[in-house]
Amino acid sequence: MSFNRAISIQLNDRTRATYNFDNLMSLIDFIEHEINFWSKTRDDGVSHSSFISAINNLSTIYAVITNKDNVAAWTDAELNERIRAVIGQNRNALEQYWLYSLHAYSQRVVSILIEHNEQTANGFLAYLTGSTLNS
Repeated sequence: MSFNRAISIQLNDRTRATYNFDNLMSLIDFIEHEINFWSKTRDDGVSHSSFISAINNLSTIYAVITNKDNVAAWTDAELNERIRAVIGQNRNALEQYWLYSLHAYSQRVVSILIEHNEQTANGFLAYLTGSTLNS
């Protein structure tokens, strides 16, 4: 069973940045990195934050795309359909709360979360992106 499968999947974060994936393994690696980054942030003392809540959504997607039995049984079309479905179920939360960890300002957002609070981090992010505040 190989995770080296062709896919055509797109994720968007709260800044409306788009991430495209054409290989299942690259999507797995990407989501794994995001879960690890935001889990470390949680472990560093940011436990009650909408930024951290995205871990649950990312973990749900991760569980589907790393299930070897299912992935092995699905055709390429079914694989893409299943991934799109689980991303669709989590899309609103991801686009409202998830911030890609490698944005130029992600580390600053984490620092603000640790040193101040979520409201300040949201204000900083809203200022940078020209968006409205999320709570």
